[in-house]
Amino acid sequence: MAGSPLPAGDNATRLPGAAPPDRAVLDDEPVRIDVELHKGVVVTGRVVDPQTGKGVQAGIRFAPAPGNKFFEKPGFDSYKSDHTMGSTDKEGRFRLVTIPGRSLLMAQVHFREQVDGNEVCPFKMAVADPDHKELFRYDKDDGMWLFTAANNGIEFLGIEHAVKIVDLKEDGGEVNVELKLDRGKTASIKIEDADGQPLTGVVASGTTGGWPTSLKLKAATARVLALDPENPRRLVFLHPEKKLGGTAVVRGDERLDPRSCERPLRELRVGSRPERRDLDHRMSISPTSSGGKSPCSTRPGVPERRAASSAGDPTAPR
Repeated sequence: MAGSPLPAGDNATRLPGAAPPDRAVLDDEPVRIDVELHKGVVVTGRVVDPQTGKGVQAGIRFAPAPGNKFFEKPGFDSYKSDHTMGSTDKEGRFRLVTIPGRSLLMAQVHFREQVDGNEVCPFKMAVADPDHKELFRYDKDDGMWLFTAANNGIEFLGIEHAVKIVDLKEDGGEVNVELKLDRGKTASIKIEDADGQPLTGVVASGTTGGWPTSLKLKAATARVLALDPENPRRLVFLHPEKKLGGTAVVRGDERLDPRSCERPLRELRVGSRPERRDLDHRMSISPTSSGGKSPCSTRPGVPERRAASSAGDPTAPR
């Protein structure tokens, strides 16, 4: 501390045992400061993509669970003001020090993958730890899981990609944890106009499980990633220049007869002039995640039937 200038002014912070503010430097009188440290628990591990077996770069952090008795102890309560994350290396490996007791370990993927010319995150959003589901609740309106941490902090699993409840012993030594990501299922969308011609220049929303939330398709096809059949996803398509648009609901496990999904897309009113325009009547949905393809097309001039893939879609014909 010798030679270190002290901050000036009424708002200056003075360390215990330090000289008063009117003494600018401590050249001649070194000051002893004792800082008490609290031993945490070392957690190492890896964020991994089970499909490829490779590690994935991600951000890592902890949130103490309700009832964690260590959380209120001095030195263990940083979660009250600090929710920042550490980072894995490029191979998904991490090493962090956290507090003992039960906590939620979270991984937020930073990895980007090129799909159809766009940079996307190919993984599903995190879901509740199945071994501790009672600690989570599902928000149907937002379609994501929530976790209430100690100090009533709310963690939104919709921005995380893998989570796990860990119960760390105070003197248990280093703990190793593996966080597994989930790519879910994949479907293929083919977009054609009312004349059966490929329709390019379409903006699509819902083709990923997280980011980006919308993107411009570079072709008349799109892959829909990170699908969960138990939670069908609504896709929205818009062609701004042609004022065409519509929606579809996709599960990812469709096994469709081509005659079972014949329905036109709904009219989308754009801007202040609700002009009725010819809309895309043709869309093919081809599941690609479980082997084989069962293309499904809607064609003009064919009687409408409710699509098997439109379950839960209020815009689908009844």
